[in-house]
Amino acid sequence: NARQALALEPGLNPEVRAAIRVPDAGMDPFRLPMHFFASARAGGAEIHEFTAVTRIRTRSGRISGVVVHRRTTGEEFWVDGNIVVNAAGAWAGRVAAQAGVRVPVRPGPGVMVSLAARVCNRVVNRMPPAGEGDILVPQRRGVVLGPTLWLADDPDRPGVPADHVRRVQTLCAAMVPAAADPAPHVAWSACRPLIEDGVQEEAPQQISRSFTCWDHGQRDGLAGLVSLIGGKATTLRAMAEAAADRICELTGRRIACRTRDLPLLGHRHFYRG
Repeated sequence: NARQALALEPGLNPEVRAAIRVPDAGMDPFRLPMHFFASARAGGAEIHEFTAVTRIRTRSGRISGVVVHRRTTGEEFWVDGNIVVNAAGAWAGRVAAQAGVRVPVRPGPGVMVSLAARVCNRVVNRMPPAGEGDILVPQRRGVVLGPTLWLADDPDRPGVPADHVRRVQTLCAAMVPAAADPAPHVAWSACRPLIEDGVQEEAPQQISRSFTCWDHGQRDGLAGLVSLIGGKATTLRAMAEAAADRICELTGRRIACRTRDLPLLGHRHFYRG
């Protein structure tokens, strides 16, 4: 039974008397995209690294392609296509605006802190509703602590507020006291693509982490544009399935999604070409 009493690990706060042990796992967020890129390329996709969409071309109420800018060379070129999936995360609002439509995405930056010390050997997560400083994740020879959350307007420059770094470590040390001692090895921030729905500036943790997939042909009269917004790493495969199912509908295909049963290629396959 996964929901069993947990004999607390050494270092855990002795005031914590009850806990639940569940099957846990971790992922490397820096390598994870490589698994998807390698698998997509093996299926026939072209991957353009360091390339940003700068314009969306439309003709008679329908998508006809995009203009992209390759940052490594400075070149700009057209990519033709009658369906564009806007899966740009916290930048999805900017991409949609290039086509003259709006998607209600708000960047929600958060700080994560890495300690160069293994203060625990399994994921430790506070169970109440989502909050700040509520998880420790062992990774390689250290532990990642996090997160915090605030709302921003610019996903490109979230910053790493020093008080957030201190707050994360203090809150996580309430669960695992040993986390209070090591100096932070590195701290960083990234933006969640939160769906604006009566956004509460003072309580961003209450914003849903759910996702949605919009057909802008139905919503805005712009055929061929699909926006995939919201979500997080643990829902990304389900998000991709929703987008693929929508594309099948738009193109008149009846094809069952197989990605729930299809293992991804290893991240090194991406570099092997």
